[in-house]
Amino acid sequence: NMATLYFGMLPVMGLAMLPFLLRKPFADEPYTDDPHRRDALFLAAACLVFLLYSLGRYTPFFSLIFMAVPGIDRFRRPADALFLACAFGSIAGGYAVHRWITLPRLRLPGVLLALFGFMALVALLSGASLARSVGRLEQTIAPLAASVCFLVAGGMCLLLLRQLEGRKRLLMLSVSLFMLADLGWNNAPNESTGLVTDTYDVLRPQTQNETIRVLKDRTAAGRGPDRIDRVELAGLGFHWPNASLVHDLHHTLGYNPVRDAHYSRAVGTRDHIAMPSDRLFTPLFHSYRSLMADMTGLRFIASPVPLKELDPKVDEAEFPLVARTADGFIYENPRALPRVLFAAHALFAETEALIDSGSWPEGFNPRDSVVLGRAVTQAEAAGKAGTRSVRILSYRNTEVIIEAQSSGGGFVVLNDLYDDWWQVSVNGLPATMERANAVFRAVAVPPGGVRVRFSFHPFRGAWREVRGGK
Repeated sequence: NMATLYFGMLPVMGLAMLPFLLRKPFADEPYTDDPHRRDALFLAAACLVFLLYSLGRYTPFFSLIFMAVPGIDRFRRPADALFLACAFGSIAGGYAVHRWITLPRLRLPGVLLALFGFMALVALLSGASLARSVGRLEQTIAPLAASVCFLVAGGMCLLLLRQLEGRKRLLMLSVSLFMLADLGWNNAPNESTGLVTDTYDVLRPQTQNETIRVLKDRTAAGRGPDRIDRVELAGLGFHWPNASLVHDLHHTLGYNPVRDAHYSRAVGTRDHIAMPSDRLFTPLFHSYRSLMADMTGLRFIASPVPLKELDPKVDEAEFPLVARTADGFIYENPRALPRVLFAAHALFAETEALIDSGSWPEGFNPRDSVVLGRAVTQAEAAGKAGTRSVRILSYRNTEVIIEAQSSGGGFVVLNDLYDDWWQVSVNGLPATMERANAVFRAVAVPPGGVRVRFSFHPFRGAWREVRGGK
């Protein structure tokens, strides 16, 4: 789908000429600086940066950015930067066309025109070479030929626009007609971009979709002092994971520009879960009938096929069918655990080995114990018996406040993704956040009543990475 991002031959050619259109030597008459010059340079430079980044490992630039800029290594797909490259490039390219039309008696040297021709030839040959390497040269001949035609037509259009200087109506008509023809042909609707709008009805906040309604009603009804249930929209289509963002559904496999490697390996997130066959199970999340599935708080599973087809290991009798909608089936996992738990004692298991093997330490019970990726002390391993309770006071995107009460102390465990850019405090004092149960968060708390606050600090976390800390 990234290949459909195209903003027209005129802006592309204008963007290529922009550095030369902003320099004095190419104008005969006295040069007057344009107030938008710096804006255009910024947009063009940003477009170039985003373009280089989007090419990922195919350029050395990505490796430098990946190593040098804190936080870049958290983003899951470099190609998404093309959205920004097109947005910035189309504006900068349009400005360049404006400069081309309005600069008095503009002269472009022959070496510059030769350079443009060489760049176009390299692009076409690269496309043909890539097509040949994957056995698709025959299918590529027509689009490559169309590219040559639009390139030549774009050059002729630019020459025509110079001749129409001062005739605004004809200028506007010429630009509009060329852009309409260009985008209408090269960016025409297809099976990825041109589906009927009703296809995406579930992405409307006011949707009447029955599956969404059932999930919203069920999760709202199940919400409690310690519980915020999660759902899984498995194989309902490419756009369905985005519906969780629109309707505030906590989705185990939702689209997210930030992906944690531990979570992906532990739970089985992939680039997309568009079809039932895309659902990948892992050693730790080997089935919906697994301890990890319960710990994520996965309460409802929506699927276009019966659950047994999605996960052959499950016994459907253990997952009641709560609704049958036009989209498929909705099952309930009655063993889903609360979002926040209190553990009286700790166990040790190396995180990487735990994710790879899927084998929990002997005696592990998430309602009573927590698995830490570091060595635990004798006191932590033994724990203390007694009463304990825990509840969520406030839950927001960048802050979670929890209240806990215990007679012997222990660990407050929040079944949300661990990330070291989160900070934690206990009774207003900084505390150490632990990676719990492979991918979640925990913090040690003393006996008595405590207030735990998890808060997200991306800039502080990035600065800590720059300084080489954790």
